[in-house]
Amino acid sequence: MVRLSSIADEVGDLKGLTKDQKRQLSELNQKYSALLTLYGEKVEMVEELQLDLADVKELLKAQTEEWAAKFTTKNEPEPSG
Repeated sequence: MVRLSSIADEVGDLKGLTKDQKRQLSELNQKYSALLTLYGEKVEMVEELQLDLADVKELLKAQTEEWAAKFTTKNEPEPSG
């Protein structure tokens, strides 16, 4: 009888552990989901910044070419005649 009581106590303890482990797993899943969301937002932000940087590079290149053309035109010798 004592042995049966001991086994019943063990089963109860294991059930308690299982419930606690399920709770911990649920909490970890929630944290994981939140981290994935944050990571996705950061990836999106980086992609947007990379596109913005590409735009700025194109603008700078166009502006530099425009200034170079103006400078070259200003410094050309006037035709004699």
